[in-house]
Amino acid sequence: MLIETLGRIIKVEALTSIDYNIIPNTLVMENSEPFPGYFGHNMPKDLAPRSIFLITSKKYKDTKLRRIVAEIKAENNQPCDITTGSIRIYNNKYYCLRANGLSCFENIPGLQNALSDKGVRFAKKKKIHAPGRIILNKYFKLEITEQGLYKNLLQPEQYFIPVPRKLKWKEFYDISMNIKNNIDNKLFDAALGYMLRENSIVDFVRIYDKDQSPERMLKIRDMYMSEIQRL
Repeated sequence: MLIETLGRIIKVEALTSIDYNIIPNTLVMENSEPFPGYFGHNMPKDLAPRSIFLITSKKYKDTKLRRIVAEIKAENNQPCDITTGSIRIYNNKYYCLRANGLSCFENIPGLQNALSDKGVRFAKKKKIHAPGRIILNKYFKLEITEQGLYKNLLQPEQYFIPVPRKLKWKEFYDISMNIKNNIDNKLFDAALGYMLRENSIVDFVRIYDKDQSPERMLKIRDMYMSEIQRL
């Protein structure tokens, strides 16, 4: 069964402000650790370029930004995937446009200028190198497997595991760490989220696993279900 829907992803990544190939005196960050569940030499080799976060000077309505992004992509044949979101770093909250799939950092000023021409204003430059909790508004194109998992058709390395209730971030973090400590191959990354369905909201855990298999996803699913039942 195929479905298309909207939802959110919540994750924590290491973020660093960048000073080159951007409009001067604007705040742009990159995720220096795009999938925290992978580390060191085990990081998949085809992740470059990393995601870029263009920080806006204020919160814009999501529908307004979506319309602007659609216009820019149509006018400029922009190859990157752009979505809206917010970032919490310590006590500071930033609103952003996340660009994923840029062919190189040299595209950033052109994207910023296109957004600026449409009325989007950017936050002023500041030095940042810290973990941030990121919330992204996402479009999903999914296939529901016979086992009830959701396979991401736009990013095949990702599966979504439906969970029976909304998890608090600390609950999700503690469960994920416990699973990683009790599974043979701990090289997977997990994020939290939800998607909209007819008359319901499906809470899920997103799993990124470069070498995933249906059997491994089911094992991870069963471990999450077991841990949640213990809460």
